[in-house]
Amino acid sequence: MKIYQSHINISNRENMPLMGPGNYRVRDGVVWTKAIEINATRHCNLSCRGCSHLSPLEEHSELQLEEIKSNLSLISNFLKAETVRIVGGEPLLHSDLHSLICAVRESEIAERICLVTNGIMLDRADEKILSLLDEVQVSLYPLTEQMISRIYKNIEKAEAICKKMKVLQYSSFRESVASNITEDTSLCRRIYETCQIAHVWRCITVDQGFLYRCPQSMALMRTDGLEGKENDRLKIKTINKIDDVLYFLENNSPLESCAKCLGSAGNVFEHEQVNKESWISSLPRKPEAGVDYEFMKQLEKNAREDNNCMKIRKTEDNNHE
Repeated sequence: MKIYQSHINISNRENMPLMGPGNYRVRDGVVWTKAIEINATRHCNLSCRGCSHLSPLEEHSELQLEEIKSNLSLISNFLKAETVRIVGGEPLLHSDLHSLICAVRESEIAERICLVTNGIMLDRADEKILSLLDEVQVSLYPLTEQMISRIYKNIEKAEAICKKMKVLQYSSFRESVASNITEDTSLCRRIYETCQIAHVWRCITVDQGFLYRCPQSMALMRTDGLEGKENDRLKIKTINKIDDVLYFLENNSPLESCAKCLGSAGNVFEHEQVNKESWISSLPRKPEAGVDYEFMKQLEKNAREDNNCMKIRKTEDNNHE
């Protein structure tokens, strides 16, 4: 199956949808997509067993301002989005989140900025930070009653300032990665072709001078010794024309990281907080052991099939003139 059609030329792309599956929009000489993600931090104040960013394995580190300024100023000549999503880890752990948001705004890579947080530390976001954001998205996980109460108090305070608040409740996850790679190239291809993260939601990530198709490829590149496997990322400084971006994004071949990833077709399990050792030991030994084959078949029929892990609890637009 070919997800992307190579014969579609640039002049016929102006009205392409911003989400997939399918080829990317090109307008005014620039590739357009729904969202671009940047990881403000790699570490997190939670340790979710299903973390697709592999934050429980990450050391404490945060995005440097000069780095993101340079990355976004270069990539914005070739790629733009409706929204930049500031994610993590937990982005509110960043020591200078205000300056980071300002740097994203000044890059003009997107009109909107969305902060994605677990909400526990949302009270750290003062009016100066919240007023710069177009949206705050809270990922609500099954936690203690005390923590849930704290999160909702934080949300209530933030709503007085935020332009838009969205709460996404997660009761379960799908397996994200395995301990070892698969040698089954046909399974690897099926995982790639049914990956909603790369092809439907298009979770394009900018990180340390590179463009990634998905957060898993970025995380595995760092934590799993894939640095020499350059098929999974595009060096931003080497981009000379939008064809370079399209060739990278519209590739019908699986990534190196797909051999260790479960894409969107992992087995469902209940959410839980675990330590680093338990996080590692809980992974499927190989992708074969972690795939929900019935759900994979559904994805092959309908790329937008609901994964049954999340529901929107609350969405509110607040008009602050």
